[in-house]
Amino acid sequence: MFDHTIITLAGIAFIAVGCQWLAWRLRLPVVLLLLGAGAVMGPVNGFLQPAALFGDLLPALLSLAVAVVLFQGSLTFRLNDITGLGGAVFRLASFGALLNGAVIAAAGHFLLGLPWALAALFGAIALVTGGSELLPLLRRTRPGPRLAALLRQEAAILAPLATLLAVLIHAGVVAAPLADPLLAFASTLLAGGALGIAGAYLLALLLRHHLLPPHLVNVTALALVVVNFTLANALEHEAGLLTVVVMGMVLANMKDLALREAVDFRESLSAMLLSLLLLLVAAQLEPAQLALPAAEVLLLLAVTLLLARPLAVILATLGSALSWRERLLAGWIAPRGIMATAVAALFALQAPGVEASIAAPLLPLTLLLVLASLLLQNLTAHPLGRLLGVAETEPRGVLIIGAHAVARAIARALDGQGVRAVLADTDWEDIQQARMDGLATYLGNPISEQADRSLDLVGIGHLLAMSHRPALNALACQRYGSEFGGRVYSLLTAEERRAVGKSAIGRQYAATRLFGGELTLTQLGGLLGRGGEIRAYTPEEVEQHDRLLPLFLLTAQGALHVVSGGTVQPQAGELLIALHPAATEKQPLRPDPGLTVSTPA
Repeated sequence: MFDHTIITLAGIAFIAVGCQWLAWRLRLPVVLLLLGAGAVMGPVNGFLQPAALFGDLLPALLSLAVAVVLFQGSLTFRLNDITGLGGAVFRLASFGALLNGAVIAAAGHFLLGLPWALAALFGAIALVTGGSELLPLLRRTRPGPRLAALLRQEAAILAPLATLLAVLIHAGVVAAPLADPLLAFASTLLAGGALGIAGAYLLALLLRHHLLPPHLVNVTALALVVVNFTLANALEHEAGLLTVVVMGMVLANMKDLALREAVDFRESLSAMLLSLLLLLVAAQLEPAQLALPAAEVLLLLAVTLLLARPLAVILATLGSALSWRERLLAGWIAPRGIMATAVAALFALQAPGVEASIAAPLLPLTLLLVLASLLLQNLTAHPLGRLLGVAETEPRGVLIIGAHAVARAIARALDGQGVRAVLADTDWEDIQQARMDGLATYLGNPISEQADRSLDLVGIGHLLAMSHRPALNALACQRYGSEFGGRVYSLLTAEERRAVGKSAIGRQYAATRLFGGELTLTQLGGLLGRGGEIRAYTPEEVEQHDRLLPLFLLTAQGALHVVSGGTVQPQAGELLIALHPAATEKQPLRPDPGLTVSTPA
């Protein structure tokens, strides 16, 4: 028994890491691979039997994993995002979501005969779209910036709100005695909300007053999530989920809080918990649970994916600036994933006795919806976008490593021509200045695991490594080389120019040099500091200036070419983005005649 347990645990760890690596390598949603592996290991060959392996610990283990996953998901909810939303996104997250859930609930009731309470719960869970599934899908689909922003904002706001709705429906309608649903609803809201707010303020107090040594910050944050979840469930059976979601939402909206330090445990722990959760959820499915009427289930999935969501999007975005083609694509893109699976798994796990038999279809229906939405949308969203004419053929946006004055000047020039530029840096003052300039930013290390999950690269197709640190520039070019198909460039620094021998970065790690290869970041900064400016020039304007330093070429078709050297002569319909030095500069900046325009590989 001991040997079998050890072998099974080792197998789980190996399969979990293997699925995570394969998903990264193939750029597939990890949820698909983990659920598929769990189904093969459990119902298919019987290698993994969670109930026998973990015994009475299984419900507690899965419950805590769900708590951490939902806490992580709720950290995306920011009130500032809501107050700054356009009418279309606000209507999507309110009226559109309610209409979407109502249509799904009605379909579940009339097609599968689900009780209204269970159908309403399934409708709420079906609203939970995942940001971790949406961002890779948007990268693959490449919609326009306006549509991508709308979908990102909707998912960030709707995921925690839909989770709260599902918790309250389950507490007040599904799990409560029929005679007292309002009391159960109110007590769950009171207990869960109060403990969630208290936990958030306690963690904030510890962080703001530096009452914890650095090595205990992450452990304490995780412990508070687990303790609050357990206390809430002890006070009120369904309040634990509400507590962790409220705690995450409150923390996400606190000012002057070093939130990233408090949630660094997500980097590795949540990946393992997520893998464990999805493997065990799929492995513990019984064949009888999957014995659902095939025709009715297919109809329910069709209504959910092809009717409810498109109808809600079309009605909620009436009168917006979105074209009908953009609305059609938005109506198709709504991947369900980790959070929806976690919520459904916990509700199925907590259902006792008679309630368990009634709620039995909830988990398999949710898993089928997750699989169908991920598979179908990842396969068809980009072709559909191309067919509708709202997907970019090649991403032309730019990720700039560094947010200093030179990087901001380049980003402003690109942004002024409709080219998306994202500045990534760990320097808060530089990032703050970039945000005041209205530029897109990422505060953090661009080569961290956190960046892999949350750095928004939708529409980005080039990397400009321009930080003051040569090693970071080289690592960033290595990291994003495969992502951008070789369209990675670095700007020479004064330190690199001086470096020789063992101090120099190896040639095999050096990317294509920007702007002629000899101009350094310090020199560019000096030119701008002495009155130079970066802007776009038409072919006619180029002829009138003999001291331009060419940086980028925008073709008549809208493609962006990065100048890695050479004199560039724009043709009719093209624009040259160049640096024009101040009139007081003594030396001309005409580049060497052998320089050329760098085109995508």
